[in-house]
Amino acid sequence: MEQRLIWITLLVRLGVAAAVAGALVRSRYFKSLLFREDRTLKQKIHLVLFLGMPFALGVLVRVMVKNFQAADLAFEYSILVGVLAGRMGGVLGAVFVSIPAIFNGEWLALPFNIVAGYIAGALRVAAKDKEEIWWFSPLIDLSIYRWIRRFFRQPHVEWQPVFAFVIFALQVIHIELGKLYPGKMFVLQSDRWYLSLAIYASTVMVVAIPLKIWTSTRIEMKLEESEKLLLQARMEALQSQINPHFLFNTLNSVSSLVRVSPDTARAVILKLASILRRLLNQQQSFVQLREGSRIH
Repeated sequence: MEQRLIWITLLVRLGVAAAVAGALVRSRYFKSLLFREDRTLKQKIHLVLFLGMPFALGVLVRVMVKNFQAADLAFEYSILVGVLAGRMGGVLGAVFVSIPAIFNGEWLALPFNIVAGYIAGALRVAAKDKEEIWWFSPLIDLSIYRWIRRFFRQPHVEWQPVFAFVIFALQVIHIELGKLYPGKMFVLQSDRWYLSLAIYASTVMVVAIPLKIWTSTRIEMKLEESEKLLLQARMEALQSQINPHFLFNTLNSVSSLVRVSPDTARAVILKLASILRRLLNQQQSFVQLREGSRIH
């Protein structure tokens, strides 16, 4: 492949990864699957299929359109789905996304993608804090600098540089196997060292860019949830101030009606009992207007 075409392909690959991630996160159901930690088997399968559909189509496009190699992100998808859905999810996703390549005679793509997905899933299990997965950055040069500084201050093993190194190592093996078995697995490669380095870096970035986009959405959802909790806390604080005054004023009204109009006092007591019973049985801050009219 020509040098200029490789550069264009790498840039398009980054754009494809960003476009797919941005399109998927618009789905409310996908977000509910993506940001859930305790997924059932059914939810894992749905996440694998939901996330894998555009990437499988990309492999199919690459097979059908020979000059459009940027659409094939099957290897990166296997790593991505593994680190998000675990070992079983990585294996299932690798099988799903490798189907078009198998029909094209690229039989080596299936076992290699399965290994990549399983290793990424194992790294997810090994992560002590799952938040580190979401904070994996595509700006690997700045991240490596920060990791080295922290390592010299306090030597320890961090998950994020290990994840970046595993992606880099898997891509090296990926390219070498593609050279050994040409036509049996799709690989993007070059004989120039700087282009090879750019290919390795783009692989890490293709995995990191969707995580970065989804992390932004995740932060927005957490902020919205925090605003709802704050509003609920304010309502509860307001209710705690209003309820004693309301009860005190109502009891004063009842005491003044007992001698003048006992029937009216009795009706007020019954309505007060209905209101208190509803407050005890329901924790919602608001009620429908028709239900409130039944009480009054």
